[in-house]
Amino acid sequence: MHSKHWGLNSPAFQSLGLNPPAFQSLGLNSHAFQSLGLNSPAFQSLGLNYHAFQSLGLNPPAFQSLGAQFSCIPITGTQFSGFQITGTQPTSISITGTQFSGIPITGTQPTSIPITGTKFSCIPITGTQPTSISITGTQFSGIPITGTQPTSIPITGTKFSCIPITGTQPTSIPSTGTQFSGFQITGTQPTSISITGTKLSCIPITGTQFSGFQITGTQPTSISITGTKLSCIPITGTQFSVFQITGTQPTSISITGTQPTSISITGTQPTSISITGTQFSGIPITGTQPTSIPITGTQFSGIPITGTQFSGIPITGTQFSCIPSTGGSILMHSNHWDSILRLSNHWDSTHQHFNHWDSILRHSNHWDSTHQHSNHWD
Repeated sequence: MHSKHWGLNSPAFQSLGLNPPAFQSLGLNSHAFQSLGLNSPAFQSLGLNYHAFQSLGLNPPAFQSLGAQFSCIPITGTQFSGFQITGTQPTSISITGTQFSGIPITGTQPTSIPITGTKFSCIPITGTQPTSISITGTQFSGIPITGTQPTSIPITGTKFSCIPITGTQPTSIPSTGTQFSGFQITGTQPTSISITGTKLSCIPITGTQFSGFQITGTQPTSISITGTKLSCIPITGTQFSVFQITGTQPTSISITGTQPTSISITGTQPTSISITGTQFSGIPITGTQPTSIPITGTQFSGIPITGTQFSGIPITGTQFSCIPSTGGSILMHSNHWDSILRLSNHWDSTHQHFNHWDSILRHSNHWDSTHQHSNHWD
């Protein structure tokens, strides 16, 4: 094969449906084809024409070695398998289809990559600064997003599973769906991350500094938040179980639900933590200086509060049981129940609603209404 027979205007290329503008738009010339060892029989055996290149997303395996910079690469089809997009600066890449599998996207600065489809599996997105990446679909699985500064990555769908998001500063990652499972968000400073769904389960969130984090769902389970500085983390749902918040300075954390259980809050300076619900059980709060922690509900059980310095922790409800409070300089120390009765909305007048308040009153030298153990009331 000689190059003079393979000019871009040769009849052989025209017979394949490939014209000079089409090749020029791909950035391909005759020398590029020669370097790939592509000849006329090879193209004929593949049955490739200009439309075939479009259906392949302009990136068949033979052209991977050509692509250092990708831009404006639309990929549309029904079934994709084993597809790869690799480049230094891939930008404006859209993938639309019904069933996707095994499609890795790798680059240094991948930006503006919308992915839309019905069923996705094994679609890793890796880059240094991936920004403006939207993933929309019905069923997602095995979609890791990894980068140094991934920002503005919305994930929307019905059923999500195994979607880890890892980065140094992931910001503005809203996740909306019906059922989440096996979802992981790992980063140093994740901010403005909202997770909304009906059933959330097995969602570990790990980082150093969290702020503006929202978790909303009907039945969120097995959700752990671990970090150094946690702030402004509202958690709302109907039924909570196995929820953990661990950090050095967790602040402005509100937990609202009907039946939250097994919710532990641990930190050095947890402040402005509100827990509101109907039935609470197994909610330990541990810290050095927890302040301003209101707990409101109907039925409480198994809520230990442990720390060195507590202040501003009102507990309001109908039925309380097994609420030990342990600490050094603490408002609700076991030796100061008389102060609690005076400062807790006149609980002395409502002691008839508690099965054990009468025994507490009998054992207190200051609040013995029967006057049997006091020398000052005869």
